Amino acid sequence: MLLGLQNLILRMVAQGDELQATLERLCVEVERLLPGTVASVLTLDDEGCLHPCAAPGLPSSYSMALDNLKLARWLARVVQPHSTARQ
Repeated sequence: MLLGLQNLILRMVAQGDELQATLERLCVEVERLLPGTVASVLTLDDEGCLHPCAAPGLPSSYSMALDNLKLARWLARVVQPHSTARQ
């Protein structure tokens, strides 16, 4: 299951599919694999603010509420090093 999802996403990246479509497909497939869950992809900017990238299973009002949400300073310091290490 997970290997199939990994291959699907890697294929989309290798084919040059749009990032938005790839991230949304990732969310949809994770939600399919884990019924009852809602997946989303968020970025964290240098100011410690969240920005939704993909969340097809969430109401748009929820994603809009997350946009520019500033994380507590201590949480931003914990999360950001892990996210930038993978870029």
